[in-house]
Amino acid sequence: MSQVVVKITQAAFSPDPVIIHPGDLIVWTNQSGNPQDATSTDGGVTFQTGPLPAGATSLPITFSNPSLGIPYASTRSAVLRGKVIVK
Repeated sequence: MSQVVVKITQAAFSPDPVIIHPGDLIVWTNQSGNPQDATSTDGGVTFQTGPLPAGATSLPITFSNPSLGIPYASTRSAVLRGKVIVK
């Protein structure tokens, strides 16, 4: 099990896509200067970080099942979109 950090900037999630293995954890850290979040595009059913103030880091989220792509976005920004790949 390992932990990957995804940075939230004004323009992008980085890295994107995030490629991990089953059982790995992801945390998102908000470096955008504005409140942001990371929410799966299925309405947050698969995962959601909740609102992250500028400078904050999310709680770790574990991804257990292989997936060719879990799309996600910030509900607070039209440009912030990403994908988690679990292989």
